[in-house]
Amino acid sequence: MSQFLAALIIFFLAHMIPTRTLLRPHLSGILGSERRFVMVYSLLSIALLAWLVHAAINAPYISLWTAGSHAALIPVIFMLPAFVLMTTAIFQPNPLSIAFSRRSFNPEIPGIVAITRHPVLWSFGLWAASHIPPNGDLVSLILFGMLAIFAFLGMARMDRRMREKLGNRHWQQLAERTSILPFAAILSGRAKWPADRQFLQGLLAGIVLYVIFLI
Repeated sequence: MSQFLAALIIFFLAHMIPTRTLLRPHLSGILGSERRFVMVYSLLSIALLAWLVHAAINAPYISLWTAGSHAALIPVIFMLPAFVLMTTAIFQPNPLSIAFSRRSFNPEIPGIVAITRHPVLWSFGLWAASHIPPNGDLVSLILFGMLAIFAFLGMARMDRRMREKLGNRHWQQLAERTSILPFAAILSGRAKWPADRQFLQGLLAGIVLYVIFLI
């Protein structure tokens, strides 16, 4: 249990300290650019997450509840949108949140950003939250619960950070055509349903990964 708690604390500190201090611009300067920092930081995050999951698997099992057979359907249902949100985010530039593409963002072709400006965080949050009910042990509750909270609360924190980075006026111009809550901007008429090539590629990739997940 001690290794799991240590991995959990280090994982969250690694994701909180750089964004709340001057450490990020300092490290970006050492590495030569913001892009290099993001690449190194992403690899570090993956390594820490792998360590956290490994520690959770090997931690003592402490049962909290008995999950019924229906509980296993919850991740089956929610992993489809989780996969699609992640894969469409990979193909789409996004100045308002976590982005993998470094291409310029075109507000007229927003892709997944029209549905939500935080697709990666929603994907991560749905993955984590949907795995709580089928696992009835203490470690799983702590692991997936903390990851889900981190993802969902991170949306408001990301908005504040990007508003400061882009400036209030520019951020507002981009944000008014999207939303935190998926489909809210589309339903209110502030955005149109994405049907561009990049979005469709991401959608197809997400469905393929979901089918592989089921197999």
